[in-house]
Amino acid sequence: RKAAEREAAPLDSAELLKRNEALMAKLKTGTATRADGAKLTATMDAIEARKTEADAIRKSMSQAELIKRNEALMAKMKAGTATRADVEKAAIVTGAIEKRSATLTSIAKETDIAALMKRNADLMKSLAKGTATRADEEAIKAVMKRKEEMDEELKAERARETAAKLTRARAELRLTMRKTEVRDVMNMVKESERTDLCFMVDATGSMASYIEQVKTQVTKIATDVQRTNPHLSLRVGFVGYRDALDGDGGNTLFDFTDSLEQFVSSVGSVSAHGGGDGCEDVSSGIRDVLSLSWKHPTRVLFFIADAPSHGSRYYDSGNDNHPAGDHGIPSQLHRLQSMNVAITFCSINNCTDKMIRVMNSDLGSEYIKTMPLSDPTKLTAHASSALRSSIHTTLTRTGSRKRTTRARGKLSDLSELSVLPEELTDKAERDFSLTEAPPDWGSVTPLRVSTYMHEKVVDVSSLRKTGPLKSMLVSAATAVTTMFGKLVAGKAEEATIQVAPEPFAHGNLRFARHGRIKSAGDWIPCVLKDFKTKGVGEHTLERYLEEMEVNSIASALAKEFNKRFNPPTDHQVGYVVASVVEVKSDGKGERPYPFFFVEDVLVGKYTRYSYNTGYWEEGLLDEWLLRFALWTHEVTDGFMMVADLQGVHSSTGYMLTDPVVLCKDLSRFGSTNLGEEMMKRCKASAEKHLCDLTGRS
Repeated sequence: RKAAEREAAPLDSAELLKRNEALMAKLKTGTATRADGAKLTATMDAIEARKTEADAIRKSMSQAELIKRNEALMAKMKAGTATRADVEKAAIVTGAIEKRSATLTSIAKETDIAALMKRNADLMKSLAKGTATRADEEAIKAVMKRKEEMDEELKAERARETAAKLTRARAELRLTMRKTEVRDVMNMVKESERTDLCFMVDATGSMASYIEQVKTQVTKIATDVQRTNPHLSLRVGFVGYRDALDGDGGNTLFDFTDSLEQFVSSVGSVSAHGGGDGCEDVSSGIRDVLSLSWKHPTRVLFFIADAPSHGSRYYDSGNDNHPAGDHGIPSQLHRLQSMNVAITFCSINNCTDKMIRVMNSDLGSEYIKTMPLSDPTKLTAHASSALRSSIHTTLTRTGSRKRTTRARGKLSDLSELSVLPEELTDKAERDFSLTEAPPDWGSVTPLRVSTYMHEKVVDVSSLRKTGPLKSMLVSAATAVTTMFGKLVAGKAEEATIQVAPEPFAHGNLRFARHGRIKSAGDWIPCVLKDFKTKGVGEHTLERYLEEMEVNSIASALAKEFNKRFNPPTDHQVGYVVASVVEVKSDGKGERPYPFFFVEDVLVGKYTRYSYNTGYWEEGLLDEWLLRFALWTHEVTDGFMMVADLQGVHSSTGYMLTDPVVLCKDLSRFGSTNLGEEMMKRCKASAEKHLCDLTGRS
């Protein structure tokens, strides 16, 4: 029997079954010996042992045990000592491992929570009945692990969805706020164009031609202003004063009317007469002006005279029957000033020069602006310019008042119509004291900074399609070389800056501070700018990069404009190259305001040529600046337009800074982007001024 068992041990199942059949045949035919009987018993025991062991492999062994058994069998096979039974066991073990692995992999990859829970329920039933195998137990553990993973994935997915929804909601809310605020600004712009214009004219004998020009040119004045201010709502009034003190009769006055036809008819009935001595009763004219029904926010008085007022203080020499006193004029002028009536005096000759100097002295400023009007046919140009200037002043004054009120937490900040609010607390300004001179740099702590710049704009005509420019960290050497045109040695990633503690200037949005920067070698003077707000909401990298993009796009457009149109050297248009630096932590706590714009120092008289509301300083109009602004609209197919041109002018052209980009997409270019309607106004205004300047449409 022992010999029979040893003989059966190395055989595989197929061989054992074959042997069993042969021995059973002998037993059936009666030819089996006692030795055959022993072999048959050993064979049947071996077959049963193989089944038991195979069942144990499949049901009772863990995956780790299967792997260990498989390694042992493989070692035997490698050594050449494996029996047929070992080979069979190895196949069974390998099959069990592969099946388990497939099951566990399937569970690990399951994405359907319902299918996973159904599998879990089936496995738990087997466990409850006591029929669960080790494979089932391992599958249950795998299912539970996968469920935990799916729960975490679901949480993460929900968190991502929530974050995405929140981001979209914030973007939509910001855009809605921007639209609302831009609409409010446009309403304020339109409100400022509600204008009262009064002509106060010396109506004595020498002034007949000027009264005639008031009548004939008032419609031209309105039409001309409407080209730059399309929502102009104009009321006109007239006061013709004479010299009642010398018996020349009373004054002629017509209260404000919005009917130009009625105004022309009324002024047509005015006759110029009287004027016995060399001075006139200006006081009575101002008295009648004060009696008119002023009500619109923009108020303009056009004062036309060729003789001074009575009162020796108003002239150096002259024929005056009433030289004593000031005739109450100072108090009258203060009343007009308190009513925000802008006064423009049209100077016909120099005998009125002292009168205007004295009046301004009484008012404490150059409140009364003077325009030469020796030629009465020039009235339209002068009056139109004065009206546009007054409308802009009203707009600025109203925006400033709104900003002050808003700082108290009551109204939205308009920052002179260049800033739109994000959050009330973010818009309160930090305290500052303007300091013109640079500080003692030896007492200013150097700060390590990382520098950001935008990728180069390759094709300006594609700006509409490409979306926001990509920003990137650049090395200190790259930044300094690009901004200041100075080759810098070394490969330092971080630059070093020094910042003046107080600004030397400030605008609507930002402080401008003296600064120095270096990556290697000597310090380079620069200007460092930071937002004025006290709250940290605006002091983010995203906000600074957004503002830098405005400068980058304006600079790219200017370079392309020069390349295409080749303006004269002293009319080339350029923008200072800007970057953003982030102050690195010094281990002493985070800085509340860690970001600055870095620009080269502008040398020359700083001048503002235009505004993002369409207003241009008419005494500074330049054909090439107008063409540049209009071309930026054209080359981007009306998608955007550069506005708010300001900087310095030299023999090498205009070097500008702090641009505004108006754009159809209100989600871009920061709070100074007042959108498509304002862009149309700016375009119409530039076209009008260019036409007047060149004589070509």
